[in-house]
Amino acid sequence: MTSPQVSEPKAKKPDWLWIGLCVLVGVAAIFVAWRLVLPNPDLNAMPAFWSGVLINVGTSILLAGVLFVLERRFVKETRVVVAEAAEAAATQAVEHASNANNQLGARVSELEARLNEQLAEQQRIHDEALSSLTSDASYESVFPSLKMAYELGAVSQQGLTIPAGPDAGSPRIRFVYEPAFYDDEGGGHEEQLTVQYVAERKPNEMGTPIVSTLWHAGDHPTDVFRRLMADMVRSGRGNDTKRLKIGNAFTNLALALKEAMSARRGDESWQSGGSVIELLTDGWILTENGVETRGHGIVATPPQFTPPFSASERQAWRLPDKPKWADPEVWKVAMQRGQQELPTYSPFPF
Repeated sequence: MTSPQVSEPKAKKPDWLWIGLCVLVGVAAIFVAWRLVLPNPDLNAMPAFWSGVLINVGTSILLAGVLFVLERRFVKETRVVVAEAAEAAATQAVEHASNANNQLGARVSELEARLNEQLAEQQRIHDEALSSLTSDASYESVFPSLKMAYELGAVSQQGLTIPAGPDAGSPRIRFVYEPAFYDDEGGGHEEQLTVQYVAERKPNEMGTPIVSTLWHAGDHPTDVFRRLMADMVRSGRGNDTKRLKIGNAFTNLALALKEAMSARRGDESWQSGGSVIELLTDGWILTENGVETRGHGIVATPPQFTPPFSASERQAWRLPDKPKWADPEVWKVAMQRGQQELPTYSPFPF
């Protein structure tokens, strides 16, 4: 930006003839007035009257010439002052705009750098929490990691289900973070961590038992699983307690949370980034988007697990066919779990 240039009008030469004539007439009028009163000092006489008139007229004409010169000088000086003031103001405006642009650029750069630092610090905290979970199965590691994943939407609000064993057919355990909740009557609870056994319905069984236990701060993980397994026995699921492996449960929990968080943050991942419902086995998960596998993406979507309402259409309906590359046992578990967790609506409105 350049400062505006204030052009000065070209000055006209003084009209010396006019100035000289005014001076000459003024001096002549004063001289005549002086001559009128010189021989007759009587102030009441007529010559004295005209002498006063001529003095006033002569003085006025003489001042007109002098003021003409002074007025030109004053206008010239004023013009110079105005021009200098305008140029100074324009320069100051340019400098102010330049400084403002520089300061804005500095602020933007500072904000960008600060945001990147905050994001890096946030990711570092997440990574440290997840890393600690791989070697520490305490409440102090599990609770904040699961809460963090819940708040980011990396896991479903119903919790994260994992196999508590070495394969996809192992008994399934669900870790649920529940935020604080209070009703108008004063009931409710503070935020808490619940560990559930995901029971499968037996033939001719009315309903499916809910087996769960609260994990309180200070509880050792073996005490939590001991209580859970005792409830499993009371509900008739004693056989599954023999196959339940606490080490595999926490290993799979750490694996599922790490990959779910990475996908949710947009890091490089084989997962879609949808909220994870269940880890079926390594490389197989259920998300809100469907059944996902490493290397093949989404292989079955929620609508494919939704039976139609019509009875005639329901007879012809079936689950997706197994791809040639899929392991039969893993595919069977994936279809069973998908049918239970992923339908977009219930075929029975009641």
